[in-house]
Order: sequence, then C-alpha cells, then structure tokens
Amino acid sequence: MSISRAQIELSSRCNFKCITCKHGYSEYGEDLSFAVCDMLINDVLPGLDVLELQGTGESLLCTRTRDFIKAASANNVEITLITNGSLLDDDIIKELVMAGTQLVLSLDGSNETLYAKHRPIGNFSKIIGNIERLNTIRQMNATTGFSLVVNMVLTKLNCNDIPEMINILSKLKVDYLFVSEVRECMPDSKVWGNINLLAESASLEFKAKIEDCKLLAKNKGISFGFNPNTKPNGIKKNICEAPWKHIFVSANADVSVCCELGTVFGNLYKHTLSEILSNENLFKFRSNMINGNYDNHCITCCLPWGLPY
Repeated sequence: MSISRAQIELSSRCNFKCITCKHGYSEYGEDLSFAVCDMLINDVLPGLDVLELQGTGESLLCTRTRDFIKAASANNVEITLITNGSLLDDDIIKELVMAGTQLVLSLDGSNETLYAKHRPIGNFSKIIGNIERLNTIRQMNATTGFSLVVNMVLTKLNCNDIPEMINILSKLKVDYLFVSEVRECMPDSKVWGNINLLAESASLEFKAKIEDCKLLAKNKGISFGFNPNTKPNGIKKNICEAPWKHIFVSANADVSVCCELGTVFGNLYKHTLSEILSNENLFKFRSNMINGNYDNHCITCCLPWGLPY
C-alpha cells in the first residue's frame, strides 16, 4: 500500500505547560526510538508526498528531528513542522528554510499578558524574536518555498485579540494565521468551563467578528483560516483518503491513520508497518467508512481533507 502522508510524533515530551493541553496538568512523554526512526526515514519517507512532524509534544526536543528534515529535503517531500518556537536557533532555522518547510508556530496572544495566560512557561519576547530571525534568514533564501503559519488557539481569554494578532503578524511578515477554537483535551473540567467558547461561537455576533477578521487579514496581506469546535454543516463528503493513504505514528510507536483518530491499529515495536496496514481492524474501519458508518472523530474532524470539508 502506498502511503502519501505521514504524521509523526517524534516526541510526546514538551517544555511548555499550556492550559489548553494535557501537558499543562501532568508530566509525561517519550521519544520515538532510533530503530523506528531509521525505518521511517529509510523505508517510508522516500515514497511520501507530505511529512508532518507534530503531535502532543515538541518535536525539536527529539534529536532525530533534523534527520527527518534533511531526509525530506533530499527526497523532495513536502514537510510541515509544528512547534512552540522556543527551541529555534539559527542552524535549525536555516535547515527549515532551505528545506522549504511549512513551519507552524503556536502563538496564543498578541502581547505578553495574553500569551502568559495560555503558555505560562513560554517567553513571548523570545518567540517574537525568533520570528524576526526567521524572516531575516528567509529573506536571504527567498526561493525555497518556506512559509510561516501561526496557529492561535482561541479561548474566552483571547477571543477579542484576533485583530491585534493580524496587525502584529502582518508586521512580522507571517504568511498565514490559523485560528482554532479550543477543544476539550485538558483533564480539568473547571478550566474547560472557564475557557471554552461553545456558547459564544454559536452566536451571529461571533460569526460576524470572524468574517470581519477575514477581511482585515485580506487587507493586511495575510491568509486567514478559522476552525470552529463544532462543524455546523456536518459531513460534506463520503470518503476520507486517510485510512488508505495516511499514517500517524505516536512517540510510543502506536500507529493510526490520522492524528485526530483515537483508534490504534498496531504498534511498530510489535509488528511491521505492512502487518499493521493490512490487519483486520483497519480493514473493518475502512469498510465502515465505505458503508457510511463513521467514527465520531471523523465526523468532527478539523483537518482539511476530513469528512466535514
């Protein structure tokens, strides 16, 4: 079976404790083993169209991240790296730029106060400085196809901050602002009650504000996207290609077909990738999708190739 997109969590460790993430409430994490990394680099990566380095952890904590970047560049594989931006230095920035990476950097506020409320360990000034360094190096290598995306998790605490984010990111020459309404992934129900936007985002006033932000971003020369917590229009297509063409490998070597899916189909410490991709459970999952019996994660998927899009 030909895999076109691999989402790989090289590390589930993180150096931040964000309030919108499980890492904000518990200590956990590990790195994907060298042996599995070698297998993915040698056997899977050369045949890919797209490689995404992402997950619940910070990929740059893993010592193998740069190996994946170099291999993707050598094989002309599109690469996306999601990061909190704290560990970027000139060397890794140059490698990312030269590889034509889509760098997705998490930033949840336009100022130190709002940023600290969401990311109490992070340093807002350092992240802004790293974005400025990125632009300096990018300007010296303008033909590589590198792009910079800022991901903003939207909560009750920062829901009025999008216009100012657009203004600041425009000055910082960011290419794209992706605003994602907070989802319930933290274990603390009180925190969820204090920060979720389920009531607000259903209102006409909120939807009008998002449309105003789209117009402002367009006028400022920034692409803009908004991902709501719920998809009011439901399923827009019958089949998602992920169960046939994608894999998600967690830092513990569990394998699924999507980072949004809670179902695990095997583990690379116990089985080969070929065995996992041809096992009975995955066959049943594919059959269920063909017959319209969708997993709930698929119905509420936030990814652009998912059923709601």
